Amino acid sequence: MYVYPTNSRWMQIWNYEVNMLINTKGKVMTIMGKDRQEYENSNIGNAKKNGNEEQLFDIVYADEMKPELKKGDMYEEFGLKVNEPFYVIS
Repeated sequence: MYVYPTNSRWMQIWNYEVNMLINTKGKVMTIMGKDRQEYENSNIGNAKKNGNEEQLFDIVYADEMKPELKKGDMYEEFGLKVNEPFYVIS
């Protein structure tokens, strides 16, 4: 994450509390933008705390992170294969 240069120290200090990154003024780190469907490569800013999905983060240390699933791998949480077509039949 890159934090733009500023002379305001409060913008640079963050605490991790209840899955949120909160600075000393109570602003919460937030994924910015209109399209909430795709968070990858989104800008991050700060906003008032609302507890919405775009303000919730899990911190995972790089050495503990599981490898990314590849096409055809089973996504256990949803029971579907990654990037594989499927049909819904009723």
